[in-house]
Amino acid sequence: MHYLHENQLHIFSHYIFLSFTINTLELERKKISHTSDIILSETFIVLIEHMLVQAKDQRRLLKTTMQKEQLVIQPLGSNDVFTSFLFILNHKEERRDFFNPAIRKKVEAMLIKLKHDTQTTYKHLYPKPTLPSNHMFISHIS
Repeated sequence: MHYLHENQLHIFSHYIFLSFTINTLELERKKISHTSDIILSETFIVLIEHMLVQAKDQRRLLKTTMQKEQLVIQPLGSNDVFTSFLFILNHKEERRDFFNPAIRKKVEAMLIKLKHDTQTTYKHLYPKPTLPSNHMFISHIS
């Protein structure tokens, strides 16, 4: 049985994908900070931290909405193909299985959006390179 309205399902799904995105960012930050081979590691860490701030703010707002609407998520487990969650609303439970490759695609899309939003919000930290006005591009193709 499907007890959830489309809006409630969207809130649940967005919360889940955002949580996976935050976990991915935290793992990447940890990996980069422990790798000395990367020359620009500090720059990447700063970008990831700004992305984490935005993602956690979004998740906090979703959590507030979930509390107001009495929506509860319980992870049930995962295997190679699916990750399962139990959505609880008004003492009604609904199990949802998410296809792991679809989760990865959604997380990738969220990472791209967070990166764009972060660079827009913190654009003073990421100035665009500019060329002198007298500099011309010359094509080397005949």
